[in-house]
Amino acid sequence: MILANIAGKAIGQLQDTVREIIEDNGMERTEAIRIAKALPSGKWTHDHPISLEEVKRLGLPALDYLPKEVYGLMELCPQAGRGRPSVQHIPAPYWPLQRKHGGRGERG
Repeated sequence: MILANIAGKAIGQLQDTVREIIEDNGMERTEAIRIAKALPSGKWTHDHPISLEEVKRLGLPALDYLPKEVYGLMELCPQAGRGRPSVQHIPAPYWPLQRKHGGRGERG
């Protein structure tokens, strides 16, 4: 319950920050609140890129190109290629292995 409480507070803080950024860039408050609730809703993981079409559906201004200067900056900081997802789901409770009769670890 403590972790759920902390997670809820973190989501609220993120929503407030996103709303402030969007409002500071000229969007009306009601629209900024709607978008700020959608982005950290859990629909996407942190390593999943949001498509241009989805960004536009959310109501955010977006371009389908970048200025040449941005590409020049990106070349200065190469990124590793995408491998396996960095978020894993463990479908069962996670607890330390317990040893039985000095043998290999078993859950239980």
